[in-house]
Order: sequence, then structure tokens, then C-alpha cells
Amino acid sequence: VIDRSGSMAGEKIVQARQAASYALGLLEPVDRAAVVAYDEIITVLASSKPITPRSVADGRAAIKTLRERGLTNLSEGWLTGCRQVAEHLVP
Repeated sequence: VIDRSGSMAGEKIVQARQAASYALGLLEPVDRAAVVAYDEIITVLASSKPITPRSVADGRAAIKTLRERGLTNLSEGWLTGCRQVAEHLVP
């Protein structure tokens, strides 16, 4: 879940993109990942998928599109990220 609100202007959004992209590369095939971006609008840029070379590339491509804008709706961004996880919980 990545903040893309206006307060992320400049180096902050650059570092957020770098960190999220790096984190994707640390995941293993047994993991899943989604990319959710938030300002006042919440967007699932890449839905939860198992980690494969293709899903990592797709996630990184989605992350590269992030630009700062708008206001902050942290709670809904966080909840959307939680829903992406909850949809694929394994008992």
C-alpha cells in the first residue's frame, strides 16, 4: 500500500517507488503481492497474485506509474490492502 498523496511530492515518491519495487524482489514463490495506491482515491494497481517473474515485473511496472496527487485517505488505502490479503488467506 503506497501513499501517492500530494505530501509525497519530490524525493518522497521516488523513494516510495524504489522501496516498493525492491520489496517485490525480496518475495518468494510461496508469497503473494498486490500493489495498492492511495490519495483520496484508492486504486488497486496490481491485484494479489502469487510471486512469479511475470507478477513481479507487472507489479514493478505498476509502481513506476505512481505520481503524487490529491489528499490522503490512509484508512481506506490500508483497508483495501487488507482486503487484498484477506481474499487469499490459507487456513
